[in-house]
Amino acid sequence: MRPALRSLVITTAAAPLVMMGVLNGGMHALARTPGGWRTVQEFGASFGYPQVGPVVAPGARSAWVAGNTFTGQDSVFLAHWNGSRWSQVAVPKALTSTSAAVSSGPLVTSGASVWVFAALSTQSQNRIYAARMASHHWTLWRLRGALNIDGAAVFGSSNVWAFGQALLPRGWTGLGNGPSYAARYNGRTWRRVHLPGVPLEVQAFGPNDIWAYGPTNRTASAMNQDFVAMHWNGRKWSTLPIPRMRFSNGKLMWPAGLTVLKGGSLWVTEQFHCPNPGVCNPPQPPGMLLAHWNGRRWVRVLESSSFEVPAPGPDGHGGLWIEALTVKQSRWVLLHYTHGRLRELFPPATGAGSPGNVTIPTPIPGTTSYWSTGDVQLGGGMSVAAVFKLGP
Repeated sequence: MRPALRSLVITTAAAPLVMMGVLNGGMHALARTPGGWRTVQEFGASFGYPQVGPVVAPGARSAWVAGNTFTGQDSVFLAHWNGSRWSQVAVPKALTSTSAAVSSGPLVTSGASVWVFAALSTQSQNRIYAARMASHHWTLWRLRGALNIDGAAVFGSSNVWAFGQALLPRGWTGLGNGPSYAARYNGRTWRRVHLPGVPLEVQAFGPNDIWAYGPTNRTASAMNQDFVAMHWNGRKWSTLPIPRMRFSNGKLMWPAGLTVLKGGSLWVTEQFHCPNPGVCNPPQPPGMLLAHWNGRRWVRVLESSSFEVPAPGPDGHGGLWIEALTVKQSRWVLLHYTHGRLRELFPPATGAGSPGNVTIPTPIPGTTSYWSTGDVQLGGGMSVAAVFKLGP
């Protein structure tokens, strides 16, 4: 049965947002409103000044972050929170280099195992590794044929997925993305898997419920791409087209990100498109749009001309986080959408100012709190990676 629709206009502290077709009862408010942000860890000199990605939190007293350092030699960086403190975890020497650029990809956990995906790149070659740490012992695999890994899913020691883009064919002249790459580990070896599109983002709820998002294989290398949501049901991949929608000024937008809530509730953000922002003439206008798949069609939910580059993610309680760039201040903020309402939450302030960027918050299991990461501005153009906490 199609949900009832309603229209309303709300205003946040930053700008008015026009809400269209908000789904009644489609989302639920948090059990209670979390408290304010605070910085709980800075990764400074003693950690090698790393850059870090989002937090992975398998439990209320366990959390991980991965990234890379550039002091002396490039290296994958890994740190763990044991419920009371953050400490750095040693990585294999194969994930460090003095001659190649090292970049860390996705971090996933399963039970006592931690998986990190990393790339070592030079002008002549690109080596992609999958690394698993179990009982303080590391095992590495070389993922041949991969250009990079953008997402991963692990359901035990014999069911692991890696998603990304494949090495570019000789003579590749595409203006968009590279070919799609996916591989699956069965406990003995990694085997390539065919996907209907390039998996730029991945969410996994179980071995028979994996979602990916990106351009179709046919249009991956094109300047104008067709985007799809891809779903694995344990037997095969299916697709759902994501349409380009029009802003209230009549101009077409472009898919910017997709997130899926438990139960298969799909939400997509869109923005104005510019394949190469440095040469867009005329410049593209700012703006973002949020749409929801109601089981039959995509429904426009809200739009705003005050934010751009929107990236959505689940809040773990039936709502959405949207990371976006403000137009006037040109700074990153977090938008929280739940129960038909949108709030703007600025990142935590620090002694020298606010972070230059933040990641989509990660729910802390069994609590109403969240982890997030970003860069704390130290002044003089310097910054340091940090972990933030929202809530008690």
